[in-house]
Amino acid sequence: MKAKSAIAYWLCYPCTPAGTLNHVVDGPDTEADVLSPSERALLAQVLDARPVDPSSRVDALLGTQVGRYQLESVLGAGGMGAVYRATDLDARIPVALKLLHPAALGGKDQRQYLEFRKRFRGEARRGLMVAHPGVARVYDAGEIDGHLFIAMELVDGYTLRREIRGAPATGAELVRRLRMLRQAADVLAAVHLQNLVHRDIKPDNVMLDRDGAIKLLDFGLARFTKSPARELQGDSDWTTQVATRGGVILGTPHYMAPEQVLGTRLTPAADIFALGITAFELLAGERPFKGASSMHVMLSIGRDPAPRLDSLLPGAPPVVTDLVDSCLHKDSLQRPSAEALEQRIASILRAS
Repeated sequence: MKAKSAIAYWLCYPCTPAGTLNHVVDGPDTEADVLSPSERALLAQVLDARPVDPSSRVDALLGTQVGRYQLESVLGAGGMGAVYRATDLDARIPVALKLLHPAALGGKDQRQYLEFRKRFRGEARRGLMVAHPGVARVYDAGEIDGHLFIAMELVDGYTLRREIRGAPATGAELVRRLRMLRQAADVLAAVHLQNLVHRDIKPDNVMLDRDGAIKLLDFGLARFTKSPARELQGDSDWTTQVATRGGVILGTPHYMAPEQVLGTRLTPAADIFALGITAFELLAGERPFKGASSMHVMLSIGRDPAPRLDSLLPGAPPVVTDLVDSCLHKDSLQRPSAEALEQRIASILRAS
C-alpha cells in the first residue's frame, strides 16, 4: 500500500466493501498525489498508525458482542477499522456499527489516540446535527471495550455508484435520476442550513434505499462554515486543523471543487460543485474531468471548463444541460444554492 494513499484513505475513515480495499485505496479516486514530501512526513507523524490485517481483525469479531452490540456480518472493511451489521441488544434494532480497531492506533503515546477519538466523535456530532430523513441517522457514539464506535442507521439499499454503471440516462430513466438528484439537493440544503459543508459528496456517499429514498452518508470530512461556540472553546475538529494549518487537501480528487483543489476557504458551493460532477456522471455515465492521475484530474478541475452535458449525452434537454453546467461553474459565487438547485430540478420534473 502506498503511504500517501493510506493517509488520504484513513483521514476520512471510509470503509470499502470487504475484499476490495486495495482497489479503492490505490485507485485514482482516493490517491492523494497532491501531498508533498513534507506534508506526507507531517501526516505520518500525526497518524503513526499501524494498519492491521483485515482478515485477522475484522472476521475475528464476528459473532462477538461489543458493548450492547452483537456483530453479525461485515458491511465494509479497511486497514484500521470496519463497518458491521449489528444488533443493538437493548433497543432490538439493526444498526451499522463503525468500529476503529485499537490495535491500529498504537503510537508512542496517547496523543494520536486522543486526536483520533476527537475526530471520530466529531463525525458523529456533525451527523447528529442534521435532522433530515435523507441523512443516515446516528444513534450513538463513544468508546466501548477499547473500540471507538459510531452506531448508525442501517440503510437497506445501494449507492449511486451502481446506477452509474448502467447505461446513460434518457427518457424515463433521465426523469428517474433527476428525482434522485432533487432529493440529494434537498438533503444538502438541510446540511447547509446547519452551517456544515460535507466536503465529500460523491456517488459512493449517496445511497438509494429500497423505497427509492436518498440517504447521505459519511460526515467524516464535514466542517463548520461558522464555528459553534463549543469549537471556539477548544472542542475543535482535528481534520479542519490539519487541512488549514498543514496545507493538506482532503476529499476525493475527482469530486473536488476548484477552491478545494486550491486549498482555499470552502463554502457550501463546494458541495454543489461535487453534486454537479455526481449529476454529470449519473446522467452521462462518465465524469466531466479526467486525467492519468489524481493530480491531472485536479489540475483539470482547477483549469479546464467543464464539458457540456449534451456533448456526452446527445439529446439531453437544454434545461438539464444548463442546470448541470451551473453547478460546475468555476466561480463558487455563480453556483446555485442547494435550495435553489432543488427548486430548479422540481420545475424541470413538473414540465417533463
